[in-house]
Amino acid sequence: MVLWNVSRKKLLTLTGKTPPPKGNSPGYEPALRDGQLFLGREPYTLARLQEWQTISWQASTPKGKYLSQSQRELKKQHEETPLSSIQYIFGLLPPDEWIQPSQLDDVLKIFCLRSFKTENLCKTGWLWGYLAKTSAAEQSYYRLAGAEVSDGQPPQPAAHLSAPDQQKVEVDLQTIPYLALEQLNQVAFLKMDEGRITAVPHLMRMGEAPQEILTSPLMVWLQKNNPPRPTQLGRCWTYSM
Repeated sequence: MVLWNVSRKKLLTLTGKTPPPKGNSPGYEPALRDGQLFLGREPYTLARLQEWQTISWQASTPKGKYLSQSQRELKKQHEETPLSSIQYIFGLLPPDEWIQPSQLDDVLKIFCLRSFKTENLCKTGWLWGYLAKTSAAEQSYYRLAGAEVSDGQPPQPAAHLSAPDQQKVEVDLQTIPYLALEQLNQVAFLKMDEGRITAVPHLMRMGEAPQEILTSPLMVWLQKNNPPRPTQLGRCWTYSM
């Protein structure tokens, strides 16, 4: 069974078949405008998505319990939030390490002067798509979600893109990594076609895209699997000065 986190459900609202997630923070509604995916007023990027995740996670986070009245007063000058503390701690982790929520208890008491139910904090972060989760011996462990990986390697483009003909590329919103969607958003003209996002080359956007995108596995796959027809002048996934 596929379990979509809230971030994935939010993107799937574009199809018109998935309702908006509960607790959705306003101002980040996904929409296609002028052939580009937007989150609210700004074009979709992974950073923009994570900004929405953080705001939504923050809105769903309990205040916590102050350790004493004196610390409540001290908190007026001490502005650390549980989320900023957790983000800092998780950011120090090597890519192959995970944290058990109870390991955060003492750190949050020091940074925030409050006690929290850290299991609930981490679970909420996972539900909003900001944290990744794994389980072992009936214990849950977390880390920053980052770019989705499988067996230590990024998913191949063929797992979330298809080219049924030379007219367009079809995008699977259920599986495309958030970073790959950002890259596609910078080089393609996107539109909704029978409940599915399709992409065709956009020469001007490719001309403005960073070199690392133009040489990415995504672009290599597009050039190989969706070559232009002879009559499609300019409709090519290759940009040259």
